Amino acid sequence: MDSLLRNRALVFGSLLGSLLWAGAGPHANLSPDGKTPYVGESDTREIWSYRIEGTRLLSPRLVTRFADFDIDGLRTDISANLYVARILKGTIAVLSPTGKLQREIGLKAKEPTNLAFGGNDGKTVFVTQRQVDLSKRADRPGREFCFSGCVGPK
Repeated sequence: MDSLLRNRALVFGSLLGSLLWAGAGPHANLSPDGKTPYVGESDTREIWSYRIEGTRLLSPRLVTRFADFDIDGLRTDISANLYVARILKGTIAVLSPTGKLQREIGLKAKEPTNLAFGGNDGKTVFVTQRQVDLSKRADRPGREFCFSGCVGPK
């Protein structure tokens, strides 16, 4: 990770702490270039993006608002697509960076709470659910590999 991206990640971590204190919840992730934080708000079912300037989040932009079913954890892939856990709907919504729904990945259980990319190529999506942990394959590697030693389902 280059020093600029590392610095942005540190700033984002600090800003995320402020958002958590304000009640936004732990539903946030950075774009692959480290310039755009995405924040999901469970209560309103909204996802917002921001611009980082110094230690401030500026230029809030509504990415999308889901009409139904709460949202939970979210992650970005290397193309800046957003993967969003749709709790009680039992899906992972895949959105373009502009918020257009690309597809929804159906899950066996109905309460996904968070997700992480992993596996040897970063394309396995590990999904944490209230009932059981599952994983699915994605088309592109995630921005960050959380479980690089796991091979995922066959």
